[in-house]
Amino acid sequence: YRIDRIYLTSYKGDLLDIFKDLSLQDLLAVEDVEGMSMLNACIGAKSTVNPDIGIKQYIDGGALTVDNIAHAIKGLTLSTDNINPSNGLVHRSLWWDIVTQLKADQYGDAIAAKALVGDMAVLEESLYGIKFVSVLESRLVPSGTMYITAEPKYCGDFVTYGEAKTFTKVEDDIWFEMWAHETYGMSMPYRGCATRTDFGTAP
Repeated sequence: YRIDRIYLTSYKGDLLDIFKDLSLQDLLAVEDVEGMSMLNACIGAKSTVNPDIGIKQYIDGGALTVDNIAHAIKGLTLSTDNINPSNGLVHRSLWWDIVTQLKADQYGDAIAAKALVGDMAVLEESLYGIKFVSVLESRLVPSGTMYITAEPKYCGDFVTYGEAKTFTKVEDDIWFEMWAHETYGMSMPYRGCATRTDFGTAP
């Protein structure tokens, strides 16, 4: 971040605190992008069978229906390793598309009531037996895409080396510069820990 110091002459407040908040958002965004990039690399190309586990980890799921979603979630259990799905990662718009398809006469008053009052966590596990994580950023998870992952212990680790560091510099008594640095590491040792499904338009 770089700004002309003349713009700060009338500023009142702790500029460094504001910068730390902004830089933290940027650092977390980089972590998210890198993490999803690694996940996509492990899943591989669409419609390609992973010979080690015997399934396609990336498929077209057809129309967005409750049954097709259940089929996508079941994917991990069809692999030779028979890993149980644990979490679903979706853009928030996809999850709400799912909810609008729930009919009281199909799934019972209890589930319909939970959807109505917004008890989403209980509703998710009642329908599919997994937890959903809703993502706001479509760059990370497209609106029609669902990732299914196994338990976290199969998905690797994320570590940071110390805390994020903040630096400031005044250049030629004109420019005020600020930047942040963080060293982190990610690992995903087991490629078969996740699947991806792209859905079309719901009927």
